Amino acid sequence: MSTNIPKSLFDHFVVIADVRDEKKRRHLLIDVLVIAITAVICGADGWTQVEAFGKAREAWFRGFLQLPNGIPSHDTFGRVFSVLSPEVFEARFREWVAAVREACGQDIVAIDGKSLRRSHCRNKGLGPLHRVSAWSAANGLVLAQQATEAKSNEITAIPKVLEMLELKGCIVTIDAMGCQKTIAEKVVERGGDYVLALKGNQSTLAQAVEELFIDADALRIAQVLANLLTNAAKYTPPPGNIRLFAARDGGQAKIRVLDDGIGLIVFDNPAKHNAMTGDMLAALGRVRLAFAADPDVRVVVVRGVGERAFISGADIAQLGSGRIDTPPRAASTAPSPTRGALAIGKPVIAMIRGYCIGGGVMIALGVLLVVLATALLRKPAA
Repeated sequence: MSTNIPKSLFDHFVVIADVRDEKKRRHLLIDVLVIAITAVICGADGWTQVEAFGKAREAWFRGFLQLPNGIPSHDTFGRVFSVLSPEVFEARFREWVAAVREACGQDIVAIDGKSLRRSHCRNKGLGPLHRVSAWSAANGLVLAQQATEAKSNEITAIPKVLEMLELKGCIVTIDAMGCQKTIAEKVVERGGDYVLALKGNQSTLAQAVEELFIDADALRIAQVLANLLTNAAKYTPPPGNIRLFAARDGGQAKIRVLDDGIGLIVFDNPAKHNAMTGDMLAALGRVRLAFAADPDVRVVVVRGVGERAFISGADIAQLGSGRIDTPPRAASTAPSPTRGALAIGKPVIAMIRGYCIGGGVMIALGVLLVVLATALLRKPAA
């Protein structure tokens, strides 16, 4: 649509020919049209409310309308619209709405079909009126609409609605009923882009779209797998094997890497800087025994979750409530429950980042190699 088209409501409707008897006219046609359209946009329902709206806003209307005999009556509004050509009025109204939409720039145009409530007539055997409408989200206006006999006919009605619209810079949204090649082509032809819903009843297309998204993630998946395999290979001397397992878990894909060389122990209590709880200590004992008995595990790596701590001692809350089973401290030589916790009989590497306090120091003292990265070591209090 050319940007030279005038944008005002007055300019679009003043060109409509007045077919009334000239001698009986008391009100200008353009005055009647502008008041009626403005009233309906503002929520008027019926000619009586249109008349009431006009009288309430008469001072404002006189700023751009002539109103030689004031505001028309509700009967006048009804008579004027009864003799207007619906096709001519629709064409002018659609042109004005399109000009308003163009002036507002980019927009989202939602196309959907709805049945008009209480439009059926059982006595005449008529079902409800079903219409396909184009709704402007930015302007809150129906840009165009097309009546259909039933919802099943929406596929043929949607292209007719699109043909009425100038869609340059717009995004058109349509439900699964409109997910058709011809409809998508029509949107592009009118200058817009589209977002179409897709359901499983179009199985071939649905599978193709799903594969497209999988292909788009291929690079990211490859990077993740490369990192996992690289880390595993560091601790798997030849001729060790690295095994990769992938499985679907609900809506997620989970990947595991198993190798013949490394066992990994992670202290996971980040909310308390990986402070040791009774459950963690018990699990540590079970894992230690499992790694010691597994001939495929040649080296064990221990670390804490995150960058802030390896182990920040015992969980004080559990310690105060007696929930961590610790030996009595009657004798100063009483052993720490964490001393020798990693006596596996195989090389153990501690990767320490952040705080390493109390029991964390005891565990670190029992390993073959300690790798420090911005670590802060503190011995347990006497």
